[in-house]
Amino acid sequence: MAKQIKIKNAILCEYVARGAGNKHTLVNVFSGDLVVPEFPAHLNLGLYIELAAEGLDAHDLTVELHLASEPYVEVGVRLNKTPQTGGVAVIAVESLRAKIDRDLLLEGFILADGYRKTKFLSKKIYKAPALTG
Repeated sequence: MAKQIKIKNAILCEYVARGAGNKHTLVNVFSGDLVVPEFPAHLNLGLYIELAAEGLDAHDLTVELHLASEPYVEVGVRLNKTPQTGGVAVIAVESLRAKIDRDLLLEGFILADGYRKTKFLSKKIYKAPALTG
């Protein structure tokens, strides 16, 4: 049976900046679903993901984003585990550009040889309801 990758934290934002001393700055974090004013919508999507490093044998991972259950983008990641990370392996994807033309579901997955496909993100993207009054 394949092992499970343990996700400690996953945050979707517009931009991730790497800082000094194993720090990151997350700009415009999305809380809840993504509500857009109109379609098509052009979104910047940054990812900050923390994995439990203990017991994680894989060094080469793939991060996939799916839109409406269809693969949209795939990012290859090489992990460098060091003792300074406190048992956490960090994946930071600076920013990806997505054109959204309808209501749909955004999902994120991590894949690695010898591990089960692991979902780390699920958010609806939809148009804001029209204001009446």
